[in-house]
Amino acid sequence: NCLPYVSDRPTSPQNDVDKRFKHAMDYVSETVDLSVIRSLDEQYGDLTFFGEAMHSHTIDYEWDETPSFVGFSVHSGIRDEFVTGRLMEELFTKLGLPTAKRHDLDVVRDGFDCPESEYYDGPAEGVVVKNDETGQVAKIRGQEFKEVHENQSPVDDEGNPDPPDSKILANQFATEPRILKMI
Repeated sequence: NCLPYVSDRPTSPQNDVDKRFKHAMDYVSETVDLSVIRSLDEQYGDLTFFGEAMHSHTIDYEWDETPSFVGFSVHSGIRDEFVTGRLMEELFTKLGLPTAKRHDLDVVRDGFDCPESEYYDGPAEGVVVKNDETGQVAKIRGQEFKEVHENQSPVDDEGNPDPPDSKILANQFATEPRILKMI
């Protein structure tokens, strides 16, 4: 869920925002001081901020305590690389925007239980991990939010192993977590 940037330029896409993301754009617009963006631009050059628009879907968050946007990455256009670690968090903090908690990649590789969510009483949907050396970012979902395919070999209604393409597509992509997310 990437959001369009916030800009004071006449070409700002702010008025063309998909209505599903309007709450997050409003939150960012109301939270971020444009003079801070200008200052960061002067200091660091062309920065692009990435984050998650928090929507009502699978998890019933405590919405009065949940921000509409949570940042997870910053890219420097001048350096053509992602900003890492503490500096990335400091940049979001200067904008007044929250960030997703960072987790050590080695801990994630060794297996772990998804931490408790900051925004409701239960496990987080997942964690964002980032390889600071390569800039690669991944979201690892908690077990109950994974899209697990129980049956990789679909069959038609009569049990035949060669179903029509529509059955194959439905089996592969209409997973329970996706359906629950859309309800």
